Amino acid sequence: MKVTLRKVPYVTNFEHSAEARYKFFTKKLWEGIYHNNQGYTVIFVPHYFDFVRLRTFIKNKNAQVAFVSEYSEKKSCQRARQTYESGKKPILVLTERAIVFQKIRLRYARNVIMYGVPTSIDTLTDCLGEVFNQDRWKPLLNHKLNI
Repeated sequence: MKVTLRKVPYVTNFEHSAEARYKFFTKKLWEGIYHNNQGYTVIFVPHYFDFVRLRTFIKNKNAQVAFVSEYSEKKSCQRARQTYESGKKPILVLTERAIVFQKIRLRYARNVIMYGVPTSIDTLTDCLGEVFNQDRWKPLLNHKLNI
């Protein structure tokens, strides 16, 4: 498993960190993620407000992306996962709480992008248990979360 970490440019104030992360993602990462995509990419977004902001940005770009949040209805959640798993939409944007409330387990993922630091290790390992070996995944998250 290859892990690439990208550091958001220096932010002087914690209040501006969400804005800096959004600008970094939209200006530096999005084009490479979308245009060089081989399919089965999952973008985990820890907070719903960041999810809404990214969803608006991506929809304005008319990109083929599936979205699932904790507020998605069960039917639309299943439809989004089906279009992602069938390859019709190569990217799935997913909130961390959606994993818990929608009981999502992903079977397919080539690339996993974490928009922000997850609030819980268990949600990601539960969701991606079939994709990654948990023994390799947990040390990285423990290190990043300082647990």
